[in-house]
Amino acid sequence: MYVLIVFRCVAGYTGNPLKVGDYCKQGILCDCDQRGTVPNTECDQATKQCQCKVNIHTPLMST
Repeated sequence: MYVLIVFRCVAGYTGNPLKVGDYCKQGILCDCDQRGTVPNTECDQATKQCQCKVNIHTPLMST
């Protein structure tokens, strides 16, 4: 017998607990592109700006 267990964040939390180094974080969804965002960071809840990796600048990233 196999049991399927789905791990995901509950409402009001973001992140991917199945991805190494990631976890559920309380906060709002800012639609950050994970390819250009510093891992394990949250966006600014007031400005909805994502924390960019070095040399990455997009409308969703703070400059």
